[in-house]
Amino acid sequence: MGAGLAACVLVVTLIVTGRSARSDRVVNVCSWGEYIDESLITQFEEETGIRVNYQTAESNEALYSLIKMGGADFDVIVPSDYMIARLIDEDMLAELDYSHIPNFDLIADTYKNLSYDPENRYTVPYTWGTLGIIYNTTMVSQPITSWSAMFDPQYAGQVLMINNSRDALAAALLYPICGLLTLGLGAVCGAIWYGSTRRRYRELEGMSRDIDRILHGQEQQVLPQQEEGELAILRSEIGKMTVRLRENAQRQQEERVRLADAMADISHQLRTPLTAMRLTLSLLEQEELTPQRRLALMRELKKLTGRMEWLVEALLKMAQLDAGTVVFHPQDTTAAELVRRAAEPLEVPMEVRSIRFTAQAGEERLTCDVPWSTEALGNILKNCMEHAASWVQVTARETAIFTEITVQDDGPGFDPEELPRLFQRFYRGKNAGENNFGIGLSLSRQVLAQQNGTVQAENVLTGGARFILRWYKGTI
Repeated sequence: MGAGLAACVLVVTLIVTGRSARSDRVVNVCSWGEYIDESLITQFEEETGIRVNYQTAESNEALYSLIKMGGADFDVIVPSDYMIARLIDEDMLAELDYSHIPNFDLIADTYKNLSYDPENRYTVPYTWGTLGIIYNTTMVSQPITSWSAMFDPQYAGQVLMINNSRDALAAALLYPICGLLTLGLGAVCGAIWYGSTRRRYRELEGMSRDIDRILHGQEQQVLPQQEEGELAILRSEIGKMTVRLRENAQRQQEERVRLADAMADISHQLRTPLTAMRLTLSLLEQEELTPQRRLALMRELKKLTGRMEWLVEALLKMAQLDAGTVVFHPQDTTAAELVRRAAEPLEVPMEVRSIRFTAQAGEERLTCDVPWSTEALGNILKNCMEHAASWVQVTARETAIFTEITVQDDGPGFDPEELPRLFQRFYRGKNAGENNFGIGLSLSRQVLAQQNGTVQAENVLTGGARFILRWYKGTI
């Protein structure tokens, strides 16, 4: 071991006294090489009644791998000095309880508190020695006085060495030619390592500058260089992350713009009925109003209050849909039941307007959230009622793919230029009535879209408008 020191240490997962906690009283010991006399093990077992499970490893590195990979569970191990330092650094050893090791005081101070374990918190010295050469005098005529004998051609094929790369390298360094070659090779390897490390640091520094420029908005993208290796992978991942962050920032900016536009539209929509309500209230303050006029203004105020209530409720529903907080509860129903629910609140307004309503919907089955789908279909019916000349008609059909409900009126139809914007939020067409806020159709589209459905509008060749609502039976 080259003036090395072997030490007896405990593995971190075990009892620090060296005694096994198992009920069968077994202590598991591992050492590299044959460092423990078998007779000592027998004597220990006879005196204590504790069975020793003894195992050897080919080298320090083999012992390290055995413990690191979890292939064994040892109470005591016997590695060399340099390996002890590594095991301590990786937190693989437990501290010793010296109240159970009284003979530690008998060890000379020369072998205590060494560099690999300055306070002997984890180790107790076991053996010490210097690696040397053993030879058979009956076979070797000349005395062996140098490590050069290991490389003498006359002994070729007759030399055995301990399986330890550190000892082999040390012996080679002591032999002049091999030492020079080894040092030269070491210098070359060191130069290669230095050059590679310096290049890696330059690349890391360059990536750091790129990231800093991106963070300060001076550069739009980090382009991965055409090379291989872990740094190239890192650069590529940074580039992907940069693109993703930029996309997120752009989406957030777009969301902020949409939010600002929505707030402006909402304030505009609320301002109209509020202004009308304020004017009505100012008229009601006049003392010279006749009872009939006051009653008419009160009815108008009630009407405006209803419009305001509907508008606020619709805006809240749209906000819930936008935020994704609406939980739909699909259930089986029929087209006839859905049409009946949606048309019921409009029976009186249609009668007042002399609009004839017919429904040809029967047992066509569909799966949807009935209250929300009723809201969506009701908005479509209300739009057709407001533009119809004399009738509104509803039909339904079911296929293997979807269930379709069609709503048609005999009104003037849509302006072709308005069709692409018909379902946009707050969009009001040229023929929109005073009570139209541009919300109903947009809300209907949102409700159907979140239930795996669609809605579209078109003009009928014979006149009038047609809305086609579909609830699909599978993902589209």
